[in-house]
Amino acid sequence: MNNKNINSDLLNIFAENGILQNSQNFPNYRPRIQQLQMANMIDIAIKNKKIIVIEAATGTGKTLSYLIPAILSGKKIIISTGTKTLQDQLVKKDLPLIAEILNINIKYNVLKGRANYVCWYHLNNAYKKSFRDKKQATDIEKIRFFINNTESGDKAECFGISENSDSWNYAVSTAENCLNDKCEFRKDCFLFKARDNAIQADIVVVNHHLFLSDLVLKIKKEQEKEKEKEKAKEKISKNNTEINAENIDDNDDSNESILPNADIIVFDEAHQLPDLVTKYFSNEFVSLELDRLSKEIFQ
Repeated sequence: MNNKNINSDLLNIFAENGILQNSQNFPNYRPRIQQLQMANMIDIAIKNKKIIVIEAATGTGKTLSYLIPAILSGKKIIISTGTKTLQDQLVKKDLPLIAEILNINIKYNVLKGRANYVCWYHLNNAYKKSFRDKKQATDIEKIRFFINNTESGDKAECFGISENSDSWNYAVSTAENCLNDKCEFRKDCFLFKARDNAIQADIVVVNHHLFLSDLVLKIKKEQEKEKEKEKAKEKISKNNTEINAENIDDNDDSNESILPNADIIVFDEAHQLPDLVTKYFSNEFVSLELDRLSKEIFQ
C-alpha cells in the first residue's frame, strides 16, 4: 500500500517509530502493515458512510485497528461483542490505554440487559417475604447490602452470589413487571441510569443479544407507527379532510428504545451473528406443535 493513500494521522500512530511503538504502554508493539491497512480501510468506510466487513488473522491487532479510526472520527460509537471477556477487555484495558496514548478525553460505558441490574422495587418486596430456603434468604440479605453500596447496580459486581443464582429472580425486573416512570424508585433506578450514561457516552459497549433485542424493538415500533399512520389516513379520507400523514403521531419516546442512536456500529466477534440474527428474526415451528394443531382441527 502506498503511504500517500493512508490517512496521515493513522500513519503517525501505527507506522514505524509511530505513537504506538514509542508508547511505554505498548513495550512489545511492532508495526504491522496489515494492521495499518485495516485501520485505513475502516477510516475510509467511516468517512464515506459505507459498510465494511473485514476478516483478519490472529495477531493482526484488530481491536486497535477499528477503535483508533472510529475514535478519531469524533462520532458516536456502539461496539457490539459476542463475549463478556471482550467487553471487559475493551472498557478496562483497550479504551483507557488508547485515551491515554492519544491524549484525548473519551467517555465510554458498558450497557447490559435489564436482568443484569438490581431493581430497588423488586428487591424491597423480596426482603419483606419469608423464604423457606435459607440460602435464598441469605442471598437476598447480601444483595440488599450490595444495592446500598454500589454505584452501578450491576449484579456481576456482587461478590459471593453467582450471576446464575435463582435468588436474582427476586431482585431484578423484567420488561413485563417493570413500573417504568410510575415506579417510586425511578430516579434511583440502576437500569435507567445505565441507559442515561449510554446516551451521554462517546462509546457504548454492548453484547450482540442486547443489540439485536433493541433492533427488534425499534422495528416493531416503526411498524406500529406505520399502522397508526394508515389508520389516520383512512379516518381522514372518510372525513374528506386534507392533512400531511407524514406528520401524524411521529413523536419518538426514548423509553421505548434500549440503545441510543449511533453514527458508527462495530460488530466484533461477528462470526456469531448469523445464528443470533436467525434466532431473533425467525419463528420456530416444531413437529409437536403441528401434531397438536392437526388434532385440534380434525378432532
